[in-house]
Amino acid sequence: MDTKELLTVKEVAEILGVSVQAIYNRLETDLKPYLKIVNGKKRLNKTVLQYITPKQNSSDFKEDVKIFKEVLNILEKQNEQLSKELEIKNEQIKELNARLAEAHKMANNAQQLHCVDKALELQAPVKDEPKKQRLISRILKR
Repeated sequence: MDTKELLTVKEVAEILGVSVQAIYNRLETDLKPYLKIVNGKKRLNKTVLQYITPKQNSSDFKEDVKIFKEVLNILEKQNEQLSKELEIKNEQIKELNARLAEAHKMANNAQQLHCVDKALELQAPVKDEPKKQRLISRILKR
């Protein structure tokens, strides 16, 4: 067998994105058919990548799908809660806008009443106030 067809345990681990120890742990079980010892060093046939990758990716994919579903579920619950809170806030805003409109209307009415009062004051004839008599004048009745 050509040495170009063989990979070190470290190379296999790097390609698969796992630890070297994970590959060593599997050498005595399912990876044993791919194991070759060259010059006293353990090497794996490149075909091991075809064996491990689909299995590894499949389990990773299933785990990823499970995690994504959990995250999606959490996000959907948060979205639902935030939607409820938003509806409550919208109702509060409507109530506040109604109260503000009422207050604005009352302020306008108060301003109009004030203007009417001022206009009436200006139109009212000025009454002559009796002159104040001094005490002596009152006594002497002049």
